[in-house]
Amino acid sequence: MEDEPSTSTSLASTSNYTSDIYEYLRGAELLFLSDKPFTEKQNEITLKMRSILVDWLVEVSEEYKLFPDTLHLSIALLDRFLLAELVPRKSLQLVGISCVLIAAKFEEIYAPDVVDLCYITDNTYSKIDIINMERRILQQLRFNIHQPTACTFVRHYASLDACSTRNEFLSLCICEIALLDWSISGCAASMIAATSILLSSYILCERKLHRLLQIEKSYAPAHLKTCALNIRTIVLAHIAPKSAVMEKYSQPKFGHVAQELSRFSWEFPDELWT
Repeated sequence: MEDEPSTSTSLASTSNYTSDIYEYLRGAELLFLSDKPFTEKQNEITLKMRSILVDWLVEVSEEYKLFPDTLHLSIALLDRFLLAELVPRKSLQLVGISCVLIAAKFEEIYAPDVVDLCYITDNTYSKIDIINMERRILQQLRFNIHQPTACTFVRHYASLDACSTRNEFLSLCICEIALLDWSISGCAASMIAATSILLSSYILCERKLHRLLQIEKSYAPAHLKTCALNIRTIVLAHIAPKSAVMEKYSQPKFGHVAQELSRFSWEFPDELWT
C-alpha cells in the first residue's frame, strides 16, 4: 500500500455515464435508510459503545492503510447488522472487525489477513471466530454488501473539478467524525456528503463549490441546514485530540485539516443557507 492517502476510481473517469451513475446511487442509498435506532434491537449495546467501536475502527483503518471507502462501508455494515440481529456486548468488537474484513474484500486490492485482524484485537478472537462471524453477517445481510456511503458522494463532488484536495480531505474528515454518532444515520449518505462539502467550503472560504451544489441540483443549502447543525453538534463533541479521526486528519499527508475544525468558530451566518 502507498503511504499517501489513496482515492478510489473517480466518477470523472466515466464522464459519459456520471449523471446516470449518480442518479442510480441516489436511488440506491434510500434502500439502506432506517428511521429507528439500533437500541430498539439491542439490549446490551449502547450508543456510547458503538461510538467507541467506530473510533477504534478508524484506528484500524489507519493501521492497515485502508481506503476511506472501506472504513465507511465497514461502519455501514456494522449498523445494518446491529439493526438486524441481537449482539452480546462481548461480541461487539468481533462484529466490527468482521465488518472490516468484509468491506476490505469488497474495496481493497489486498485485504488484511485474518490473522492480522486477530492480532489487532489482542487475540481476543481467533481466526475461526472472525470467519464464523463474517459468514453470519453475510447471511444476515443476504450478501447485499454494496451500498453508497457519504464517502462515495464526496468522491463524486470532488470529481467535478471544483473541489481542492484540501477541501476533499476536510470533507472526508467531517464525514468520518459524523460516523461516530448514530443520530446522523437518519440522513441520506448524499446529504451528509453535500453538507460536509458545504461546511468545508465555508470553513476554507471556497465558495465555488457552495454554488456548484445548487447548479448541480443535488441539494440547496437550505435543505442542508438541519443536517449541518447536527454535524456541528457531533464535531464539537468529538473535536478533542483523543478522537482517532482528529488524530488521523492532523497528519501531514492530510494537510493537517483537522486543525481547521479546531480553529473554526462553528457559527454560521444566515446567508450560508441561501
